[in-house]
Parts: sequence; structure tokens; C-alpha cells
Amino acid sequence: MTIHKIVFKMSQITSAIFLCGLVAVLSGCSTEPISPHEPDSLTEAEPQKECENQVQVMKPERQAPSKRVALVIGIGKYHKAPLENPTNDADDMAKVLECVGFDVIKVKNASLKDMKMAINTFGEKLKQAEVGLFYFAGHGMQYQGENYLFPIGAMDTVKVAEHLQSETLNATYVLSTMKYPKNESNLNLNIVILDACRNNPFRTLLRQNRGLDQEGLALMEVPSGSLIAYATRPNMKASDGNGKNSPYVKHLKQEILKPGISILDMLTNVRAAVMQETSNYQAPGFYSELNRTFCFVGPCQKPDKPSSSAQCVVDKRSPLSSDKLFRDALQVGGEGPQMVWVEPGSFKMGDLQGQGFSNEKPVQEVYVSHFAIGRYEVTFAEYDHFVKATGSQKPDDEKWGRDKRPVINVSWKDATAYADWLTQQTRETYRLPTEAEWEYAARAGTETAYWWGNEIKQNYAVCDGCGSEWDTKKTAPVGCFPANAFGLHDTVSNVWEWTCSEYEEQYAGQEQECVDNTDAKGLRVTTRGGSWFTIPKGVRAAFRFKLRPTERYNEVGFRVVRIPKSIK
Repeated sequence: MTIHKIVFKMSQITSAIFLCGLVAVLSGCSTEPISPHEPDSLTEAEPQKECENQVQVMKPERQAPSKRVALVIGIGKYHKAPLENPTNDADDMAKVLECVGFDVIKVKNASLKDMKMAINTFGEKLKQAEVGLFYFAGHGMQYQGENYLFPIGAMDTVKVAEHLQSETLNATYVLSTMKYPKNESNLNLNIVILDACRNNPFRTLLRQNRGLDQEGLALMEVPSGSLIAYATRPNMKASDGNGKNSPYVKHLKQEILKPGISILDMLTNVRAAVMQETSNYQAPGFYSELNRTFCFVGPCQKPDKPSSSAQCVVDKRSPLSSDKLFRDALQVGGEGPQMVWVEPGSFKMGDLQGQGFSNEKPVQEVYVSHFAIGRYEVTFAEYDHFVKATGSQKPDDEKWGRDKRPVINVSWKDATAYADWLTQQTRETYRLPTEAEWEYAARAGTETAYWWGNEIKQNYAVCDGCGSEWDTKKTAPVGCFPANAFGLHDTVSNVWEWTCSEYEEQYAGQEQECVDNTDAKGLRVTTRGGSWFTIPKGVRAAFRFKLRPTERYNEVGFRVVRIPKSIK
């Protein structure tokens, strides 16, 4: 599964993935009800100037507008939990989509019956279309892995969790409608955009309905030729915004009008803009199984050919003596990860520059005992050895390659199981690092934002703005960038790394310990380091993020530590 980005923001801080494609947009809220039989006409007001300019660009491409069909739904006038912006978002999305050649059906503040009628009408039009787009703005929630979109009256009719199926719209109903084969070329495109994670409207039911306490939306399986975009990452809330539009739609409608940009690049730009506006609190994601390139405006620009020098040359230089490096033999054959002994010592932990987030405080002096830590993040080659030996689930590599790339799409429980297996295989004590151990190793004796200084340097890491060929595209093979003073690679970005410490909003001692009760309800554990899709502020040594132990993402991996027998 592809989450083309996850810079996370914890509560206050960043606790924080398209041809016969399916694009569903869930966005916001709306006002007056509109009959799906007679789609709401677009506002008579003069189109935005940029839209007029874009129409000029689009004219050669708009000879058959009916080949692009969109259904835009915005619901905001909920009785018990009204939303300000979904209807505005729906109005603006409808304008922009019409501007770029879509035949638009717009529905606002509709009942469940009217929503389904509109979807059925949409489905009929899709039979003659090449591109289908579904957008929803309003309340939505997940329950038992399914996503439910709320019609205008749902707040009054849903009393228990079992009512969700009959009183709200299951998002799979939309996917099933859009799955209809539109022509024989297999180059059709479906897009689904969901901006429906404003908050969980059923807090009063939480205590009596297990599973209703999940925030946001769940990940959905993406059909071939489709794309699903979310206003924020799974299991998190999106902002309704203080202006006319939600932060997501504010930037989405601008990016759609830019000529020659692919939908993947467009959504990446939206993500970056939303994250910047919300101080990393909201991180949109999109998941693509598209079979061809698609641009909303004009022909897609051909990407620049990569430089012949743009290759990963593994940094083989090592400041380490041979007594610092080791690999433990495995009973099943082969060796474990390459490890580096780290001397004990004290360091200042937290936001030393004073420009970070509240969860990076208070800055404290921490003593760390002697331990060894992985020289690199655990690779697919190393993890696949564990999978073969134990029959564990094989993680998806997103078709980026395995071997020396860091393993991704592994949960905290997966990573812990791997460490336990190393312990059993080597008769040594392996585990994930505590937060304190991780930051001590990442800083390697420095007090700057990154181990090399306070500013990002080109080709020292892979992130959104690090200047490498992999930025915002995928992981880099481990060891492509220089090592820090401890001889460790990729402590800055590439993948978020699981720690063994429970996440708390401020330091209170848990950062120096491993979780005791791994099955505790509501448990969140801390990840560190940022990823290939994280902005520079999110890859600082002090930056922290929280995740559930069972979550798996293509931006998250891990490295292990080994504890000497003398201090177990």
C-alpha cells in the first residue's frame, strides 16, 4: 500500500497515496439540499480569473467534455454537528472541475436516498466516460475497517454502531459504481477524494460501541486503474479550516488548474502546502493503482531525464574500528544486521534550538548506558530472512525493490517480533531502541538540528526538500548517504523508525523505557527520524511522532539495538 507521505503530527505537534483510475474526494460540508435528478447548476458568478486563463489552455483538450464525469457532494448542515465549509468546498470543486472539462453533478446537504440516486446517475454517465471523479466533503468515520459517509440526517438516525450500514453511505458503494468498465482500452481513470475526517461525531457512543473510537478514515483497497486521496493520513482528523474552504480544498483547487502536472505530482504539492499551513498537523495522503499518467489540464509534461550521475553510491567510508562493528551469527544460517557499539554517555535531549514543538520538551540531560545499534535500518534482505524462517507476513515493497532498501510496511508488533527472533537466534538481547537511545545515537555527540548542522544539505538525506533523487518518490537503499560520527547511516529520514517507548505529549521518563503492557488500550508508541516524504522540519533529531502498534506504512521501518549481557 502506498501512502505517498506521512509527516506526522501528534496532537499538537506533528504526531503526524491514477488511468482506469478511481479518484474519490471526500471533503466537506454543504447547505441547501439539491436534487440529484437536476444537478445543482454552477454558480452564475464570473469564474475565477485563473480558471478563465486555464480554460484557454484547456480549449484544445475539451472537444468532448462528456468524457470526464464528476460527482461532487458537500454536506454541512448536520443537525447536531454542523460543519462550515463542505458546501463551499463542493461549490468550488464543481467550478474547478467544470473548468477543466468535467461534466459535473453537484449535490449538497442530501439525504441518503438522494446521495444514492446521484451516485446511480453518476454511474450511468461513467459508462460513456474515460475519467470518473468522486468528491465528498462532510462527516465520515470508520468502523470495523469500513468507511461511512454521512448524509444530512444521519446524526439523528444513527443510535448504535449497527445503524451505520443502513443510515449512512458505505464508501465501497461508490467504488463499486465506479468500477464499471467504461471502454475496452483499459486506460480509463477513476479518482476518489475524501475530505471527511473532520472529527468523530459519535463520542457519546464510544463507551458502548467498541471500534467507534477510531479517528478519521480507514485505508481502502484501491482497484486497478484507480486512485484514492484522503485529506489527511489514516486514523487522523482533518481541519475544517477558518476560511471559506478547508485547508485541503483550498490548495487542491489551485493545483488542479496548473497545466502539464501529473495527478501524482499535483497531490504531492497539495500535501506539502497543507502540511505547511497546518504546521504539519494535517498530512494528506494518496494511494494509486493507475495504469497511465493523467493531467487535469493539457498534456502532461515529460519528466526530465535523470542525470547519469544520479545513482546511489553506497558510502563505504567508515570512521569505525573493527572492534566497534559486528554481526551475530543466526542458528538458521547467515548473520543478523551489522551492529555498532555505542559508548555510554550523557546528552541534551529535546528541542535545543527552541524552534520545534511542545512535545519536544522539556529539554533534559539524559544518561544512556552502553549498547549496540544497527549501522543501517533493517533491510528487506534481512527481514525476508526472518519471514522465510518464521512464516511471518511478507511486507509489500511498493515495487521499489527489496534487497538493500529499508524494510517498510511493518508495524511495531512486526518489528518487535523480528527483534525477538534475533534474540532467540543469537542468544543475545535484541529489541527496539528507546527514544533516548535513538536520539543519542542520531545526534552522535552534536547539539544541532541535524547531525551535520542546522540546515539541510543536499545529498545528505532523502526527504521532501533534501535534494536527493529519491525525495518524495521512494526510499533510498541504505547507506547511500554519509554516516554520522558514530558511524550510523540514515538516522535522518529515509524511513521513520519505531522505538520501544510509549508516546507521551511531554517527556516524563517514558522516553527512557520500553513499553511494559504492549496490549494496553489506546497505546501509542513513538517513531523517530522522518522519511523520504517528510519535510525538513520533520527529520530533525528532536522530532517525534506517534503511531498505533498495529499500523503499517510505506514510510515506516526500524533498526534494532543489542544490550550487553553485563547491563541487562
